[in-house]
Amino acid sequence: MGRPIILINSHFRPGKHNYYEIPERYFESVIENGGLPILAPANANEALLREYSKLADAFLFSGGDDYPPHLYGESPHSSVITAHKRRVDNDLLLMQIALQSSKPILAICAGHQLLQIVSGGKLIQHLETEIIHTDENYHSVNISPESIIYNFFQKEKIIVNSSHHQAIDPGSIPEGFRITATADDQVIEAMENNSGQWVLSLQWHPERINDLEHRKLIFKNFIELCDSMGRPF
Repeated sequence: MGRPIILINSHFRPGKHNYYEIPERYFESVIENGGLPILAPANANEALLREYSKLADAFLFSGGDDYPPHLYGESPHSSVITAHKRRVDNDLLLMQIALQSSKPILAICAGHQLLQIVSGGKLIQHLETEIIHTDENYHSVNISPESIIYNFFQKEKIIVNSSHHQAIDPGSIPEGFRITATADDQVIEAMENNSGQWVLSLQWHPERINDLEHRKLIFKNFIELCDSMGRPF
């Protein structure tokens, strides 16, 4: 049996030659922990995305620019830098497809926020405590016992790296989800699904954290889960 196939969403960069792209660390974090990454093109073609999804053993949603606030019924704050429409449309569709499947989902940073939006929740568009969470700042996170994250780390407090100015709105957590990690300023750092599907979303960036053991604990457990679920090929 080969490596588990991990489907990753992509950025869209327009120009003379348009590009689908993703930061290297996502691919490398999957490869070095036993997975085989493939990139979903940001073209919002539902039939094509469903074909990609059939190939995949799991989904990985990456970080990026902001999702437009109209998706959760708000006007944009002046700080909002919206992702390209092709990425936005594609990500919304791909997350819906992923949630309809029984396959594991790992969502990182903007992916964490995307999960909230697609599931019916809202975002805080700009944090008052932004300085704690931007420029790859490292800070502590408090973990709930009996959670996926606690099972990975066996600790109730860890150090993470942040690069975001938005966050999940704690007043609109979607039904079927629970918060399993928060920063000291109460920013939501991890969310998990209460249903049978394995879903973990993280506000920080384990794919590029300096702590290599931390990175391994996240990605190796995620990828090994695909094998333990019994893959069809």
